[in-house]
Amino acid sequence: AALAAAKIEESIPAILELAWAVNVRDISRTLRKVCKKLFSDASVSVEERQKRAVAVRIMGKEFFNVGKEAGGTMPIKTDTGDIKARAEVAVMTTMAKAQGQE
Repeated sequence: AALAAAKIEESIPAILELAWAVNVRDISRTLRKVCKKLFSDASVSVEERQKRAVAVRIMGKEFFNVGKEAGGTMPIKTDTGDIKARAEVAVMTTMAKAQGQE
């Protein structure tokens, strides 16, 4: 059991890296689809689509600035102790919900 726990703990950084990559890809695909719909919407005028483009650019700049201010790193803690504690809380909460104890 101790060996298995140690292996899991060693795997946490790789698991987080994979989860991060999956999320980045999902968000990128979603943004691409949304932008295509926003900018290709024939039911609105060209002027409206241009306003949408300006709004998306403003939002993009703000997201970039917030990320830059945060140090441009992953916004989650990668400390294994902290991750284990949060995982335990999540498991306990899920079990309590399943048993109707929430």
